[in-house]
Amino acid sequence: MKIAWQTWTEVAPMAYALFFVGIYYVNLLNKAPATHHLVGIALTFTGFLCWIISRAQLGQAFSVKPKATQLITHGFYARFRHPIYYFELLSFLGVAIFFWNIYVSASAFFLLSVQLYRMRVENELLRQTFGSEYEKYRSTVWF
Repeated sequence: MKIAWQTWTEVAPMAYALFFVGIYYVNLLNKAPATHHLVGIALTFTGFLCWIISRAQLGQAFSVKPKATQLITHGFYARFRHPIYYFELLSFLGVAIFFWNIYVSASAFFLLSVQLYRMRVENELLRQTFGSEYEKYRSTVWF
C-alpha cells in the first residue's frame, strides 16, 4: 500500500509529539524535574502547538518543497513570514534546554542554519512570484 506524502506530513506532527512525550517521560521517570526540564517542556509543547496551528493556517499552500501558489497573510502569518519554521525552532530550543546537553544544543544550532537557508530560498521564491504584493506583506510583518 502506497501512502501519499501529504498523509505523512499530517501524521508526522503527532509522531513528533509522541516521541518527545516518551523521551521526557523516560528521562523524568525516577527523578524530580529540574527547572530546565520544566522550561524545556513548556517551550517544546508551546512551539509544537503553535506549529500545528501555523500548519493548519497554511492549508493547501503547504508543500515540502518550496512553491508559491498563494500568499498567506492571516493568523500567525499576519505577524511572521515563516511561523512554521520559527515554532519548530522554538520546540527544538525546548528540547535543547530540557536535555541541557552540548550535542542536543549543537543539533538545534544545525537545524537553525538549515531553517535560515530554507527561509531565504522561500523569500526569494515568494518575491519572484508575488513581486510588490510580497514586498508590501513583508513590510507589515514583525519578521
